[in-house]
Amino acid sequence: MAKISSVNITTIVLSVLCCLINIHAYASEPDHFRKYSYPLDGFEISFPSKPLKFRSENKANNSYSNSYQAVVVNPISQYSIFVQHSPNKVFSDAAIAAYFDGIVRGLMSGSDNAVLNYTKRIQLLDFPAIEYCYAHTINDIPVIGRGIVVMIDGNHIRLSQIYTEKEHDADRNFNVFVTSFKLAPIEERLSSRRYEDKSRGISFAPPNGWEQKNAKFTQIPALFVSPSGNLVQILDSGIASYTCDVYKNEVQATQGIQASGEIVVRGRSMKWIKSTVFNSEANIRVTGIHYCMNTSRGALILNGVAPEVTFIRSEQIFHKVALSLEARK
Repeated sequence: MAKISSVNITTIVLSVLCCLINIHAYASEPDHFRKYSYPLDGFEISFPSKPLKFRSENKANNSYSNSYQAVVVNPISQYSIFVQHSPNKVFSDAAIAAYFDGIVRGLMSGSDNAVLNYTKRIQLLDFPAIEYCYAHTINDIPVIGRGIVVMIDGNHIRLSQIYTEKEHDADRNFNVFVTSFKLAPIEERLSSRRYEDKSRGISFAPPNGWEQKNAKFTQIPALFVSPSGNLVQILDSGIASYTCDVYKNEVQATQGIQASGEIVVRGRSMKWIKSTVFNSEANIRVTGIHYCMNTSRGALILNGVAPEVTFIRSEQIFHKVALSLEARK
């Protein structure tokens, strides 16, 4: 099957519907936005009708994007969200600014008779973003293209609305669409290859696709990092008197504890605590979840760490890693 770009998909869908509307128009209630969740892409959003899903691939840079597109007829409009997945992450402010400008230029160059109305830098859910609006035509029909491009975990997500001049509620509906966008847990898998350290009596399954790194300290025998920079690590105290209660008190004193609890892993109790600290080097707040198990050779701690604003997307995979742990008595 041939791969179709998101711009071409939009053009095809709207071209067909612009013709169809003159033949037999049907009404859809824009007020009836319903929430849809997409765990593979880590977000939820409300659409005015059930969206279709498309996938486009770029083998040249080993990237792909998922798009979710819903169409309302009478008056005709389209609501879309495009999620980019690329190994080439963008993090610095200068690179993000250039990236945003390139996206808007690309959208306009791929449209007929495009005239820019405005662009403005904003934040969406505390992430850097750009809002844009431009006029263009599809099959000689004047339409408005408006949207927000937001950078999350080094990749962009674009929320898009295209509508004709007859869409009097476009502003209100765009606001409903954008404000309904929320991050959600990503449905990640564990690797089929377990990490094992027989000398320490430790074994667990890291997240699939995360890269193993060398840690600076001997107390950290295992460290795995995601493409976006999140990490999972094992901390082995190696001191019989160092218990999970001692570790919890240290976290409380240095970071503060937001929440705590207990889970059972392979018949053994494992305590967990959650904390957030400011990382001055990266200039962001990061959240860590700490799973701790007492052993005869001291506490074993499994840490999952992610930026505070995106922690919700990774918490589920951290929990799966903890449940996969096999540890010495």
